Amino acid sequence: MEPCASRNCGNRVPAKQKCWECGQPYCGEHLTIHPRCQKFRLCPKRECWAAHESWCEKNLPYLGPLKIGKTIGNGPESVYVWYAKTDFDLAKHKGKRNWPCKIGRTKGNPTARIIAQGPFTAFHSEPIVPLVIRTSDSRTLEILIHATLEYAGKRIKNARGTEWFDTNPHEIDALYRALERIAKSMA
Repeated sequence: MEPCASRNCGNRVPAKQKCWECGQPYCGEHLTIHPRCQKFRLCPKRECWAAHESWCEKNLPYLGPLKIGKTIGNGPESVYVWYAKTDFDLAKHKGKRNWPCKIGRTKGNPTARIIAQGPFTAFHSEPIVPLVIRTSDSRTLEILIHATLEYAGKRIKNARGTEWFDTNPHEIDALYRALERIAKSMA
């Protein structure tokens, strides 16, 4: 364990936890995953960010932020829905109204969180983000949505991960609005 290189921090970090550019050890409070590549953690120094930005420009195509179809609710955190276009197209072709949708949460930017999950390397096209729900408590809202979908038998059991459900954005929107009505009636 080494001391964090940030002044007056006092945290100790594993020897391998270093800024990708300068190699200095920093704690998790001072290292940030670069939003473009979503691979490398950088310290707060401007020169590290500038150097890494030029590396990203040379080595990675910029695809821009994901397009978000609809944002509802209020708050600094988010619960989001995304899916692969191929899953949607297959469901449409088969006449189904539901398809595999990932429902997750973040305290930060939903686009950065979704990209960090790896869809740009796992899919041939960018994910569709039809719905983002803004909230002050993403953890509780996500638990409520997941539990309701689980109760309805919509969890995809053989999926990689536990946040995949056979649903659609309209169902999630309606579910959120129903939960909001219930919460307001109890206040």
